Amino acid sequence: MNDRMKDTLEEGIADSAGADKISRDEKRDAAYFLEKIDQISRDTEYLREAVNQILNQGGRPEAAAAVGQIVSAREQTNQMLIDFYQKAYFDLIYAPRKISEEAVDSLRRQNMLNTLLDMIDETADRDTKKTLLEILHEMIADCRNGAGKP
Repeated sequence: MNDRMKDTLEEGIADSAGADKISRDEKRDAAYFLEKIDQISRDTEYLREAVNQILNQGGRPEAAAAVGQIVSAREQTNQMLIDFYQKAYFDLIYAPRKISEEAVDSLRRQNMLNTLLDMIDETADRDTKKTLLEILHEMIADCRNGAGKP
């Protein structure tokens, strides 16, 4: 195995082990993660070197098998890196939407509770008031249990 192949393999192992970590201070945007995926997909030099290594060994089956295992390991590492970057990308894109949806749900529940309280205040009929208070009690219990989505 030549030095370039060893370096490529070691880089892949280091990347998958987290050597290319994003510091807490660094802000990454969607373009960063898409660029990393693109870099991985464009890096095919190690494949050319693998073929050359097999040819330099006279095409021996043992050499082909050994180089094939190295290439397979690199491809697995690349796939793990792509999966990581895709997850980070989708978390970056969709996490803010999820937070805003939760905020909207919370506002809806709050508005429903306020409307119900207004109805209780405005109702003179005891039976209606009792029914509205039961509904209010159920809504509060649902909110406490995390099931208070309208």
